[in-house]
Amino acid sequence: MTTTFIQHTTNPIEVEVCVAFFMPSDAHHWIPSGSETVNLTVDADDLEDDHWVTIDTAAEVWCEQTHGKGSFWGVIPEE
Repeated sequence: MTTTFIQHTTNPIEVEVCVAFFMPSDAHHWIPSGSETVNLTVDADDLEDDHWVTIDTAAEVWCEQTHGKGSFWGVIPEE
């Protein structure tokens, strides 16, 4: 199942990413056990200017809204 997160923007584009996050039972000094494929709607100009910062920022917001503050670990790049 893919979750969708929409960031407020005037020039939207959708990107699909895999987000890794800590579950409530995870120790934060170890590898997180949660991950989910998420459709993020971000600003196309921001994405072009700085691809990874734009995706990381939107993914972190989605993660904190969905799993709580401090749960975000990172985006897993797919090739």
